[in-house]
Amino acid sequence: RIEEVSFFKPNKHTGALGHVEHSYNKKSLYQQMGNFFIGAAPLIGGSLIVFLLLKLFLPQGTELIATFSHIHVSKESFFLLQKTLMNVWPTIPLESVSFWIFVFLSFCISSHSAPSAQDRRGMWKGFVWIIVLLIILNIIPTLLGATSDGVIQHINRSTGILISFSLYTLFLLVTHYILVFTLLRIPYFLLKK
Repeated sequence: RIEEVSFFKPNKHTGALGHVEHSYNKKSLYQQMGNFFIGAAPLIGGSLIVFLLLKLFLPQGTELIATFSHIHVSKESFFLLQKTLMNVWPTIPLESVSFWIFVFLSFCISSHSAPSAQDRRGMWKGFVWIIVLLIILNIIPTLLGATSDGVIQHINRSTGILISFSLYTLFLLVTHYILVFTLLRIPYFLLKK
C-alpha cells in the first residue's frame, strides 16, 4: 500500500530527489516481487520517458523504435543496434531545435534515473523471487515434456525495447559523468597552478 509519494523533495543527506513510502505484507511473495519494480521504477520509468521523447522529438524516432522492437538479448543484437544508430545518425538534423531539446531532456532524465540506495536495498529481495519464479516457470514445461521457447522468445521481444533504452540511458549517464568530471577538473587544475 502506498503511504506517501513525493516526486520532488530533495534530501541533502541522501541525495534523493523524491521518494515513495509504502507498506507491504512480508509474507506475500507477490508483494515482495513488487518491491523490485518499486525500487527499479526510476530506471524503468526514465527509460520509458526517453523512449517517448525519441518518438516525439525526432523525425527518425519511429524508425529507431521499430528497430528496437526487433532487438533480442544477444551479442548480434548489440551490433544491429550499433549499425542502425550509425545509419540513422547522419540523417539527424543537428540544426533542428527539437533534436537539441531531445538531447537536453534525455541528459536530464538519464542523469537522475539511477535508483537510490534505499531503492536498491528494497529491490534485491524482490529480484531474487522473480528469478526463482522464472526458473520454476522454465522447469515445469521441461518436466511435462514441453518447451518454453515460445514464452522465452516473447519475454525476449518484450524486453528488447527496454534493454535498448536502458543501454542508451547508460550511455548518456557515462557521457554526462565524463563531461561533468572534465568541466569540474579544468577549474581545479587552473586554480591549483
